[in-house]
Formats: sequence, C-alpha cells, structure tokens
Amino acid sequence: MAKGNRSGTTAPERPGELLPARVISVSRRNVKLLLENRVVEGVSSRALKDVTVGDMVAASPGKDKFFIEEILPRKNCLARSYREQQKSLASNLDHVFIVTAVESLFQPLFIDRVIGVCRSEDIPVTLVVNKADLPAETTVETIEIYKELKIPIHIMSVKKSLRWNEFLQLLANPQLNVVALAGVSGVGKSTILNKLVPEASRRTGEVSRKTGLGIQTTTLAVGYEYKPEARVTPLLVIDLPGVQSFGVAHLSKDGVIHGFSEIEAIGRKCKFGNCSHMAEEECEVKVALEDGRIAFFRYESYCRMIEEIKEARKY
Repeated sequence: MAKGNRSGTTAPERPGELLPARVISVSRRNVKLLLENRVVEGVSSRALKDVTVGDMVAASPGKDKFFIEEILPRKNCLARSYREQQKSLASNLDHVFIVTAVESLFQPLFIDRVIGVCRSEDIPVTLVVNKADLPAETTVETIEIYKELKIPIHIMSVKKSLRWNEFLQLLANPQLNVVALAGVSGVGKSTILNKLVPEASRRTGEVSRKTGLGIQTTTLAVGYEYKPEARVTPLLVIDLPGVQSFGVAHLSKDGVIHGFSEIEAIGRKCKFGNCSHMAEEECEVKVALEDGRIAFFRYESYCRMIEEIKEARKY
C-alpha cells in the first residue's frame, strides 16, 4: 500500500525487486554501487548509517537511483577508532596489502596496528615495501624481523617497475575478490592504484621535507575494479584513507595480543594467566624482550596499543 505524505497525496511505492550490489564509495547519504558490472548511484536510509565500502547490499531500483534496503551479512569489517568513535573503513575483505616504503616512511607503529586490527577480523595481510630503488640501510633489519614473524613481504618499486609483475601475480590469485591497500600518505599507495586502474586518477602525495612523512591525499575509502587478463572476474581494490593514525581503542586486550604472535606465544608461559606484560615483575615477555627474542619496537607498539585501550575505557 502506498504511504501518504504531508500534502495528502500518495507517494509511489518502490519496486519490490531487490538486487544484490556491492558498495564502492560512500559520501554522506549518497553511495555508488557496483551492480551487474555497471556503476549506479544509490541512496541509503538514515537507519542504515553504517554502510561501508565493500558491503554487499540488497537494493531496489528507483526512478534515477537505487535504494539500499538492507546490508547483507559481512564476513569481516576493518575499522579504526577515531575521536572516541569506531569508524568502519571496508568490509568483506579477502586480503589487506599494507603499503609502506623505506627509511622514514617505514613506520612499524602504524604497520603493527593494521596487522593487529586485521588479525582481529581474520583478514590475511601482506607487507608491501615500496621505493626499494632508494637507499634502505635502516629498514633492512626491521624487515627481517617481520619475515621471522612469518608475515608475507613483497619488496618492489612501482616507479621503476621493480618486481611489479610479481605483485600483479599476487593480485591474480583467484581466491581474492575484494582487497584493500592500506598505508600512510607518501608511500606510493595511490601510485600503485593508478597503475592498476588508470581511470582511478588518485592524487599522489608528496613527502614533507620537514617531517619526512607523506602529505595526506586520500580522505575516503573508494573501491575500483581491476580487470587483468589473468583473472576471470574483476578484483575490487579498495583504496583506504592515507591516515597517519590508526586508532585501536575498539579492540580488546586479547585482540591486541593476538596481533603480536611472538608476545602471544611467549605470554602463555607467564606466571599469571592475565599478565598484561607491562607492570608485572615475573613476566616471560619481559625476559624475552631483554634477551632479544622480542624486538623492542614490537613491544613498544604493543604497549602503546594497550595504553590506548585503557585510556579509552576511562570515558
């Protein structure tokens, strides 16, 4: 039955047909949907505030837009904490490629946070080290530590096309349908995307001479179809915002520990089952830190994340 409006007339019902579609961008109440290999405009109701890039939704066709009626169940959702709120970034991810670069742009504190959040959602990760054509003396040792932790690593240079084809082979994996590129600004994330999907035309960022860090250019997550000949179906590549801070206040203590496999494993030997590996004196993790079995930068990442959670719980 049609619903009446304030003028007394009746508003036409939307067609009952519901079609599956993938969300590829979200801006306020307007969204873009990938539906049957074409991009269409969509609108979500106020009741569906949490529509996220990567979501599968049920949409009904309207006169010139599609109406999102339902968000279909997600298999995962990558989120970060920001200003005491949890912000969803992308959902239904098969893999996250954490893009970094050598020297000052290689930031373990950021990398460890993304790894931790991904592991809390059972999302596989690969660390992509870009700009390998530049000097990287101070980065080599840190990369080796991640290798020892069994974290997949791909070292390349996009601009020099160094090991670029090997990167394309990673994306050709038929088990991947939706992937995301995460990284701080300046590491070459947008350059990678533009090379994969030239029509994306994502603005590339410069590196600040003062800080050595990137200048943020990506502000919203956006999905793009990558259509290589090696794939039967297109791959949706989501470009995540190039944020310098990746808040983890929404995680639990156990969730944080799960992101640090070496701390999780050694922590099982601690005297106290609820050991935080920070204030306790009889702590096997601290012993491992002293004898070099745990890298100091990894322990520092862990402590900062735990402190962030504790601080958030006060409010």
